[in-house]
Amino acid sequence: MLNCKVCNILLIRKPSWIIKNKNHFCSMKCKSKFMKGKPTWNKGIKGKDSHMFGRKVYHSEETRKKISQNSRKYQTLETREKISNTMGRKKKTREHSFNISKGHKGKIMSEETKIKLSKHFQGEKSSLWRGGISFEPYDLNFTNRFKKIIKERDGNCCMVCHMSQYDLKLLKRYLQIHHINYDKKLTIKENCITLCQPCHAKTNFNRNQWVTFFQSLLKEKYEYRYDSEQKVILEYV
Repeated sequence: MLNCKVCNILLIRKPSWIIKNKNHFCSMKCKSKFMKGKPTWNKGIKGKDSHMFGRKVYHSEETRKKISQNSRKYQTLETREKISNTMGRKKKTREHSFNISKGHKGKIMSEETKIKLSKHFQGEKSSLWRGGISFEPYDLNFTNRFKKIIKERDGNCCMVCHMSQYDLKLLKRYLQIHHINYDKKLTIKENCITLCQPCHAKTNFNRNQWVTFFQSLLKEKYEYRYDSEQKVILEYV
């Protein structure tokens, strides 16, 4: 015969339970009250010291469904919205992002999962959304002849990684012309630069930094002029 550690209600327990456990409770509410503010038994235990080190837990589809259904029972719609909002506001550190990518490395996604992910990050849902400017047409000056002139000016190589057109063809990649200030309707030599496909893809991130970098590069190499607001200064004779 024992008493609950919190509310002192009389409890009936097997002798084996009394030996195994020091504290006894009548309900989960009492247990949570008792444990509130106290550190968990596995706090600070990481790596090889963890009991889960080297072990991989695989759940069947039925078990996964049961876990997701049970977790939804205890969370209201308001709670879920609060969790999603707070998680969305948190900025991930480089180390955190690296650990996430490392965890996903080697995992093969099904075609169905790939389609779901692509739909989830399309259009306005994407962090790279700029109001649909990628669908805007180029101006009439952006011709094959103009592209050839820019490529020849830059020595037929990428201005970031310096890979030549010949080397890129061996890798089944090609040189592309990038608009420095991302304005497709400003097709002039001062606003265009030669890039390979991988380097061109990188320019979708940190746009202001790329604009500054490319303008300083062309300014040094071809003596083009730009103002403090990253606009091209044209000299008319």
